[in-house]
Amino acid sequence: MIARELPLALRLDEQLSKTGICVREDDFYRMYEALGDAAAQHRIRASNPDRTHCRWLKESSSACECLPASVGEQIGRQCPNNPYESKRELIETVAEYRQLISEAVDIADLADLGLLPGPDAITPAEYEAARVMRSYRRMKDMEFQSQLAAASLPHKLLT
Repeated sequence: MIARELPLALRLDEQLSKTGICVREDDFYRMYEALGDAAAQHRIRASNPDRTHCRWLKESSSACECLPASVGEQIGRQCPNNPYESKRELIETVAEYRQLISEAVDIADLADLGLLPGPDAITPAEYEAARVMRSYRRMKDMEFQSQLAAASLPHKLLT
């Protein structure tokens, strides 16, 4: 089960981390925490004047959950750009896998530090989690190295 479920869980978690932003508001998470508090949202905008800020949130400090009248037919609905709404199914699916991911990361960290007991002292599921996480981390390291190489390529061509 671990060999099948853990890679899927890691892939979905990564997908969620890449899509969890609002296209209308660069400070979405901070603004969402201040939902309904116009003064706090104003302070956030003032501290980041060069960033993109949602005009609907300027009009109504609760626009993420209840669109203002200026939107028209969608008045009172949840904003379609709200990542918590538009990615609800993905968020819920990843939440179901959160414990599995957390335990697998802990096991992999122990293995990386040389603190994971030998194969005789761990369960087959723990061994499989360590194996899958090692493979996943290697893949992520190779992707990162590839990105670094691609980013430095023009520099190498110029020197």
